[in-house]
Amino acid sequence: MLRTTLTIAFLTVTGAAQAAAYKCTGPDGAVTFSDMPCPDAPSEQVQLHDEGHEAPRSAGDPLEAQRRMAEEYDRRREAEIQSNMDRRRQAVLDKKARDEWEAKVRDAKMDDRVIEGMTKDDVRDSWGDPDETDITSGSERWLYWKRVNYRSYLNAVTFRDGRVSYWSQDWQP
Repeated sequence: MLRTTLTIAFLTVTGAAQAAAYKCTGPDGAVTFSDMPCPDAPSEQVQLHDEGHEAPRSAGDPLEAQRRMAEEYDRRREAEIQSNMDRRRQAVLDKKARDEWEAKVRDAKMDDRVIEGMTKDDVRDSWGDPDETDITSGSERWLYWKRVNYRSYLNAVTFRDGRVSYWSQDWQP
């Protein structure tokens, strides 16, 4: 409400800065403005802005027009505030999701595991450099040969767009 009152007061003050003038149209159609009625041609009294431009004519009550402008300003300002709040809320949610993801990846690395969505650097941190790499169209596969208790197994990690899309573990005889 205070914003509306200030806007109306501002518009009233700027309205007072307008000056009365006369618009004169000469016989050749040329338009001139004067502070006095035209002696030789028909004249029309108009309001001029300080810049010398003719003020727009409003149909109806000028205070009603100012009130509508103030309400439109308030509506737009409220929409802008709501939009900013929505952006901040989304940023908090994005940060929370990012923090949760980073914690999940950190836990997987500590347990020497690989999960979908990890980057190549995350896999290197967890399992080290691959023993072999296989690059095909659109994907890359890293192979890790492991030996545990006299048994061998193969871990295969497939990447798409730089992130783990699939991984498997196969025991070898």
